[in-house]
Amino acid sequence: MIVPKRFSFGIETVWLEERFAVPITDRERTVLDLFAIPRVFGGLGEGLSVLERASDDIDVETLVEYAIRYDSIAVAKRLGWSLEQTAVGHPALMRLLELPATHCTVLDPGRVRRGRRDRRWMIVDNRAEDRV
Repeated sequence: MIVPKRFSFGIETVWLEERFAVPITDRERTVLDLFAIPRVFGGLGEGLSVLERASDDIDVETLVEYAIRYDSIAVAKRLGWSLEQTAVGHPALMRLLELPATHCTVLDPGRVRRGRRDRRWMIVDNRAEDRV
């Protein structure tokens, strides 16, 4: 399901030619998309890898703001947990941690829904489980 408001931020238009423009995402929006739809980008491991390699280049405050604007508790919790695991310590993470979650969500939606529960982030760490 396409949610139009999810496409209203972190996207800019780049002109390739005088009459040909394409929308592209900025760095933080691209990182958010890695956690919003991990299966498209090779799974959650790819998102974690990007965070580890590019943590110094990512504006965490902007990334957190985008996660909140994306309006998905599951995505926000998945991203927050991942940022914390990759040692990105930033006060803005508290905004994601404090988002109210009514149930645990899986870390990797492409895997089975079993694994260790992190009640702090309301995440099921299902990375080690077999693929469906």
